[in-house]
Amino acid sequence: FRLSTRQRRIIQAATALTFISIIYLVFSIPSEKPKKYWRIRVRDNLTPNIPEESEESPEIVDIVLNHSNPAIIDAIHIACDDAFANAGTTIAYLKRFAFDRESLQSLIATSSDRCRTYLSSFGFAKSEPSQEEKEFPLAYAVVAHGSFDQLLLVLSSFYESHNAFCISVPSNADPVFIRLVHTLDDCFENIHVIDVGEISWGSYEIQRATYGCMQYLVEQEPVQWRYLQYLSGVDVPLRTNLEMVRIMKEWKGFSHVHTLPYPEERLGGNVNKTPPVALFKSSLSAIVAREAAQVMVHHPKAKELMEFLKPTIVADESFWSSALGNPDVLPVPGAFNVGAFLIEKSEHVNGTEYPLKNCSHAPCLTSGFVGRYQQWQGRQPNTTSDNCKGEWTNHSCVFGVGDLPTLVSNEAFVAHKLYIDFEPAALVCLLKEIKRRRGHPDDRFDAQQYSHLPQIEYARGIPLENLSRKDLIGSA
Repeated sequence: FRLSTRQRRIIQAATALTFISIIYLVFSIPSEKPKKYWRIRVRDNLTPNIPEESEESPEIVDIVLNHSNPAIIDAIHIACDDAFANAGTTIAYLKRFAFDRESLQSLIATSSDRCRTYLSSFGFAKSEPSQEEKEFPLAYAVVAHGSFDQLLLVLSSFYESHNAFCISVPSNADPVFIRLVHTLDDCFENIHVIDVGEISWGSYEIQRATYGCMQYLVEQEPVQWRYLQYLSGVDVPLRTNLEMVRIMKEWKGFSHVHTLPYPEERLGGNVNKTPPVALFKSSLSAIVAREAAQVMVHHPKAKELMEFLKPTIVADESFWSSALGNPDVLPVPGAFNVGAFLIEKSEHVNGTEYPLKNCSHAPCLTSGFVGRYQQWQGRQPNTTSDNCKGEWTNHSCVFGVGDLPTLVSNEAFVAHKLYIDFEPAALVCLLKEIKRRRGHPDDRFDAQQYSHLPQIEYARGIPLENLSRKDLIGSA
């Protein structure tokens, strides 16, 4: 069988075209740039700093810790200000960074003096706080999960020696993680660690762990703290300690919780039972005044509420607003009628648009709840891809580097959630910013605006129609 000249030319042309197409595809598909890994190196003060880009590999960036630069956060030199300003090239560059986790974890595992390592390398050692802060100590109830290196970096950002901390660690966590968390109890007098049962999403054990920490902080903690704040292991601070103190002083003993109607499908095994108090939904994140916490720990109705929530679904999102929302049967200081508030809120907001008020300097209030900034996929009317430039995990945003411009100007106390193994430059930049503002407080920060949050004003007895910030009622 012999091909004609015309057939041979057709086959040759097709072969050449196929080859050209392959070449085009190879060169037109953008190759992903290699990640840059932060590697922790500890050197004595006499050793000159290694260049930022190690000569060993263009993909390794050494973080050199020495006497003049002891803390990890301080030793990382990246253009956070440009990222906060939404510089596209900087954001694209910072997305490439990742921690060499082995070197980070080795710093902890091989330390001959872990307490000193926590103080110096992870930033627990700090300059003296202001007198204003020392006269208004705070308390934290932390549910520890995830990675110990992230817990250290984040906890140190909240840490002040005059504050009180209770950390609950679940029994189903990695045994090494549990053992390491307990070393914090040995190193710091104001950190207490309690062991709790297995924790999983939506389990009652989360609420029991949080309540157990509140109970310890009320009954046994010697620090006379003024407000209690719940923290997850993946919450990152957006406010400095001084900023939080000034906000809470504006609240004058009132607690701050998110308030929503209770979904009946969450009753679980209690669907045919009458609750001891009217139930409401809230965020697990809450900021509770000491006087309110004392009643929640000791009042029989509060204990009945805890017992009732055991077989329910996502009990940790039901306690705070239910305990604070029934002053007729559970007389918590600062409590208010949440049922009436929700009815009035629904009637007031329905069909009414209030333009969001501006302020002269960030952060400006854009939400009626400031305990935590979190984005849920598809659950909020204004939630788009612009609200989460990181990634969605279980319908909740894991914030990344692209979210830094939003996060740095946000009014909330914490951002939920950031991971050390996903675009960790976002975590590092926020921690560096909090440390910078701690050392150089912003005189323009307006704590007084937080006194006008709808829930705070309503709890004070101001009628809904007279609230200062009607534009925030819908998100309160």
